[in-house]
Amino acid sequence: MKKSFLSAIVLLSVTLFIFGCAAQTKLADYQPKSEEEKEVFEFISECDAAFQNKNMTKYAACFHEDAEIRVYWGDLYSIRVVSKDIFWEDGLSDGRGAFMGGLKILNPKITVNGDKAIMKYTEGAWEYGPLPAYWDLVKENGQWYITKYDWKVR
Repeated sequence: MKKSFLSAIVLLSVTLFIFGCAAQTKLADYQPKSEEEKEVFEFISECDAAFQNKNMTKYAACFHEDAEIRVYWGDLYSIRVVSKDIFWEDGLSDGRGAFMGGLKILNPKITVNGDKAIMKYTEGAWEYGPLPAYWDLVKENGQWYITKYDWKVR
């Protein structure tokens, strides 16, 4: 009896783990709940596409000139300090931004409040496993920009 109970617990745990891992929402599958959220979602999708297509000039344009970014080694820097290494050719030797790693947006949740927004998500490209991350965004002169890219828990 005790052995079959333990077997049932193990089987249940494995099943829940498998289904839990499979329940990831990709950015492309996100369903905006309002027109404002749809506008932010479209901007985020364009930025993601630029990164995935290695168009670092277009990806760099997604960031506000005063943006902060937590780079691959874990420190938060002004985008002006790290942009050369992240966005231009010398930062693409492995096909990714040199210090950012990959970008795989899973389980996005977008909240819009006037001209500010936040996207909280799971970063799925991190080499040590998924981690919580977020982008702070601002709308200036009719254009959205990323003002902070971070993966420290808020």
